[in-house]
Amino acid sequence: MERYCNRTWNTEDFTESFDGGSNTFLVANPPIDEITSVEVSGRELSSGEYFNYGGYVKLDKHTNQRLQNVVIEYSVVAELPLPLKNALIQWVADTYTDQLISGTIDTEDVRTVSVGPVSVNYGQNTTQGTSGDSSSGLLSGVPEVVADVLKMYRKNPL
Repeated sequence: MERYCNRTWNTEDFTESFDGGSNTFLVANPPIDEITSVEVSGRELSSGEYFNYGGYVKLDKHTNQRLQNVVIEYSVVAELPLPLKNALIQWVADTYTDQLISGTIDTEDVRTVSVGPVSVNYGQNTTQGTSGDSSSGLLSGVPEVVADVLKMYRKNPL
């Protein structure tokens, strides 16, 4: 899932360097949870001199136009989005149902599992698998409903 989406779903720290001449810098790994530091030409800015807009950092002044003279350190807390969690739960439920129907699981007690507001009923029709993502084949064997949700959260490489 992380390989296909080109992102991780946990806390991660990043350091990026940018060319100056602007006061707005788009980061490669949004959304920004916290900015650790911002340096312009070796001088660390105070927290009142930059602002976190989630997908970009804005400075209160334009920087000198120099190569790689702006360095931004930030952290990202990327939790697995609820629609993706639900799609994965459904995939597990469908796999369980397939195994139950084929006789590889021997139980009659479990028919519904609830986790928080999500409830999965076993024994429902399963979703047909997708033939795979044409660009990479990473979705081969993944149910179509799960593949559709994964595609929504895919981050295209820069």
